[in-house]
Amino acid sequence: MKKLLLILLIVFFAGCAKETIKTTYQIINNIPQQSITCIASCYIGDDIVKKDHLPLIFYGDKSEKIEAPYFTNVINVSSVLYDSGIRMYIITNQVIERGKNNIITINL
Repeated sequence: MKKLLLILLIVFFAGCAKETIKTTYQIINNIPQQSITCIASCYIGDDIVKKDHLPLIFYGDKSEKIEAPYFTNVINVSSVLYDSGIRMYIITNQVIERGKNNIITINL
């Protein structure tokens, strides 16, 4: 009985420890007077392992925290905005720090 209890405690604490090590990211729109839509692609090496389609982000706002797969190396953010009827694309690549909340700022 004591061995079973000990095993259950070890499994519980191992599960708790794994939960605290999350890699997340947020996108900040730093383009004055513009709102943007974004597609974020998480890469492990050369392979895309996750794509997130984010809702509209207004100037000065930040997206919610989005979880990235733990071994993500780089996040590529493709943003679309319209200025005077012209569609513009902004592509931002950022190396990710594992186990932290990474802030990706979109600038012109």
